[in-house]
Amino acid sequence: MHPNIVLGKIQKSLLLDRPTVTSIWQLAQSAEVDPAGTCTRAQLAAFLEGLILHYRGPKPERPTSAAPAVDPALVPDPINNNDILRKIRIALELHEVATYEIFAQGGIALGKHELSDMARKKGHKNYKECSDKQITAFLDGLFLTPPGR
Repeated sequence: MHPNIVLGKIQKSLLLDRPTVTSIWQLAQSAEVDPAGTCTRAQLAAFLEGLILHYRGPKPERPTSAAPAVDPALVPDPINNNDILRKIRIALELHEVATYEIFAQGGIALGKHELSDMARKKGHKNYKECSDKQITAFLDGLFLTPPGR
């Protein structure tokens, strides 16, 4: 799925206004994407890292006075649908039950093993790629049942 579409769906689903999006880009320490421009997969990965920091705050071992930096070397490139799903689940602290419900709201019923297979590392014998249809259903379901609404 194109990173611009994912970014737009995340903003819409989480009701992120312009100042919030700007602060997320600042947390990611990445140049903000021009609305008329194209978002790269690396920029999407950085935004998702910033989203995690926005919702969960910095890691405890980091000083709270300094803004946490997202090391570009640690951001997987290219980011795939499994990474997008994983990072949104981390940012929103979504457990399995909530994730199943979000997928169901988006029109896809996942089995327990399907979700756990998507959460595995690439190369694991039970790893399953999250399809564009599945990530779209998740993002649509997130819009229908966003946390805090």
